[in-house]
Amino acid sequence: DYQLKIINRFKQNFSLNDTLRTLTDTSVFKIIKYDSDIKMMDKEQTKINRALKPKFNNIVYIPSDNEVFVTQVIDKLYAADDSMHIEIIGSDNWINFQNINSATFNKLSFNFVSPFYIDYSSAEVKGFIKTYRTVYETEPSFFAFQAYDITCYFLNSLRKYGRIFQFCLSSEDAFPNSHGLIYNFNFERINTHSGFENKAVFILKFNDSFQLEKRIDEQNTKLKRKIGNNY
Repeated sequence: DYQLKIINRFKQNFSLNDTLRTLTDTSVFKIIKYDSDIKMMDKEQTKINRALKPKFNNIVYIPSDNEVFVTQVIDKLYAADDSMHIEIIGSDNWINFQNINSATFNKLSFNFVSPFYIDYSSAEVKGFIKTYRTVYETEPSFFAFQAYDITCYFLNSLRKYGRIFQFCLSSEDAFPNSHGLIYNFNFERINTHSGFENKAVFILKFNDSFQLEKRIDEQNTKLKRKIGNNY
């Protein structure tokens, strides 16, 4: 079992309404309002300790790129009882934070959400790189991967559905989620008067060797449904 905790800054003008709307299944979740005032440090440590549960996978989502705030929260989670199993989900920008080292990320099983991921071990990616080198005599850039995925997805959609293909993108029955070299595609129309947004994301983590890898498990799928809607 797992429970999802969302830690948000107490005085931050940040709405979690979109996040809450996605938490419609039976998962246990709780919003923790964190006060970063130095006078409240002990109180906030107690608040976090009480929110964590033993024998659960405590998944903590911190929707912030504020280095001071994130560092404070990470320090509090790091100081929690070692018997607590904690995983944190944040932003890839955290990798550049000066005050959080790789050992801390490893202990807290740092995960982050990204709209793209290149798996250089996959046969498809290896084949693309080999062909690109043969044709262009150079290494493919990120933009080459991006252009290939977007072109394949939309041209295949156009071929299958014709010029009204955009109205088929959000139907899983008519057009299931598509997997590219670096992108996954799962378009949703926010409302009847809006365009379409790609809600597909990857949840990535660093292994013990601090190498980036993609999480592949049932829980990952559940989390992507929640967080992908707000990415």
